[in-house]
Amino acid sequence: MSRIDLENLTQVIAAEGHLTYKKAREVALILRSTARRLHVIYERQCNGYHAAPDGWDAIAEKRDEKREDSIISRVTACIADTSLKVVAQGDPRGPALYVLTPKTGRYNGMGGREKGWGVE
Repeated sequence: MSRIDLENLTQVIAAEGHLTYKKAREVALILRSTARRLHVIYERQCNGYHAAPDGWDAIAEKRDEKREDSIISRVTACIADTSLKVVAQGDPRGPALYVLTPKTGRYNGMGGREKGWGVE
């Protein structure tokens, strides 16, 4: 995410959540870092947990499930005192998190207003 993308995300969060710029920037930075972590987990889930030489790594799969739950709960705690709504989507081909934008209708992807602002 470039500096301009981060600035745009901050503006969307400030407008949608009725937050000050400083608080919106903090939320944007947290969402960006958690979205990156989730994206890596979603890629591993898509590719599979192959263990050399012949099996499935169930331990790594369970570890990622716990990490995913932990990350999503961290996002929920981060936006608990705001009016923001954030949705996680598990497809590794797109952003891992979306900030829903019913007030401004802004979006940055192919999904349009319904998808909202993708956090990458």
